[in-house]
Amino acid sequence: MLLNILLTVMAPVFLVIVAGMIAARFTSVDVRSLNRLALYTAVPALTPQSLAEANLAFGEVARLVVAFLLFLVAMTVLARLLGWWIPESGRRGLIATSVFGNAANMMLPVSLFAYGELGMQRALILYIVSSLLMFTVGPLVLGSNAALKKSLRSLA
Repeated sequence: MLLNILLTVMAPVFLVIVAGMIAARFTSVDVRSLNRLALYTAVPALTPQSLAEANLAFGEVARLVVAFLLFLVAMTVLARLLGWWIPESGRRGLIATSVFGNAANMMLPVSLFAYGELGMQRALILYIVSSLLMFTVGPLVLGSNAALKKSLRSLA
């Protein structure tokens, strides 16, 4: 059972990672452009199409979003408590990395491989919530109190 999970869920993800490592070693792949293409084009293009095909009830989506938001609040509190000894600028970084994880590159393929289309649909909901928070609340979390105006301008 465990071997089956490793082969069907994790192996495809690691094969893609290894293929990328090999390509980077033997070719001159422009990683920055590739990352921008994925971040600004490929994943956002996947989202509306997959959600349009999703068969999720509003109540189910609402419960998922509320549970995710509660999880993010708990992670914020935990990071703040565990980072009490870190200077404020470092604590903001700890909170940001604890709350704003890699919601697309790893979560989406692993969800698809592990749970099929239903898992992918739910992962896309979490990706959208995470992205919205990262690009709205993120600048406020990462900005210093002195730079609050600048953070709000960046947010706008």
